[in-house]
Parts: sequence; C-alpha cells; structure tokens
Amino acid sequence: MTHNEWDSLLELWNTPSHQAQCETNKRNRSMLKVHHRTGSRSFVSARHEMCDKETEEEPDRIEFYRATYYKEGKGWSCPEAEDKYEMQSEQVAEGEIPLTSDQIVDRVLGTKSGYVKGLGYGPKPTTSGSSSTRNAKLQETLRKTQEDASRVEHELKNQIEAQVRDARHEVSVD
Repeated sequence: MTHNEWDSLLELWNTPSHQAQCETNKRNRSMLKVHHRTGSRSFVSARHEMCDKETEEEPDRIEFYRATYYKEGKGWSCPEAEDKYEMQSEQVAEGEIPLTSDQIVDRVLGTKSGYVKGLGYGPKPTTSGSSSTRNAKLQETLRKTQEDASRVEHELKNQIEAQVRDARHEVSVD
C-alpha cells in the first residue's frame, strides 16, 4: 500500500458519513444472536465440503445448520443456535402434511429477499434429486393411502346399510 493510498483511507475513515455508517454497523452487529461460524468460507463452499463422498449429495439445511453451530466436545456455539435447532427438530402435529427441510428452516430462521438464511446471498438452491424422488414417493404413498381409506369407508357404509336392512327385515317378520 502506498503512502497516498493510506492517506486516502484515513480521509475516508474520518468523514462523518463513514463514521455514522460504522456506528450503525456496530449497533446492528451487537443485535445478532447467532454469528457466522464458517470463518472466511462462504456457506456454499462449506456446505460443498460436507458432501457425502459416495453419493456426492450435499447435506440438507438442517444437517448443515447443526454441523456449523455444534462441535463435538464443545457443544453449541450459543444457546440461541441450540434453541433454533431444536425448533427445527420438532415433530409436526398429527394430520398435518410434513414439511420439507427447506420449509422447516425457512419457518424457524425466517426469510429475507435475496438471502437464504444459513446459506448466504444468492438464489435459493433447487431441491436435490433424491429429495424430489422422495417427495414423489411420499405423494404416491399418500395417494394410495387415501384411495384405500376411501375404499374401506365405502365397504363399511355398505356393511352398515346391509345390517340395517337385515334388522328391519327381522323386525317386520316378527
């Protein structure tokens, strides 16, 4: 760095607008509850490093969150990170449609336009092929289960009607 470049930086740092921006940034940083934990690496590169070696599949966002904020032997980086992880692990109420891991993370961490919480800036990644396949299988299972339930309901209705007819017939015979 040259002497002129250094002088330019000093001038910039001493301007009132720059100092006001620094104060705003300082105040905003102090409000953060969960801090970035992958060092100078972006979330994208950190997540890529965690790929399964055999399937070359990246971890889902919930697994990535745990790997980022929890270390064996040290525990969670902060209580807020643990609370958010536990919220992600809660079971859905009976009768509700299960959410995808992306939907769960969005619900727990929140969303912001142009920024994916836990992944940084950029477009939201598309769901991996395996989760798309899994979703398709789950949809097919759900469809079959609904068809079976409808069929059983129809059979029960027919049985009840037959029993009512038989009971009426017995009463009229007596």
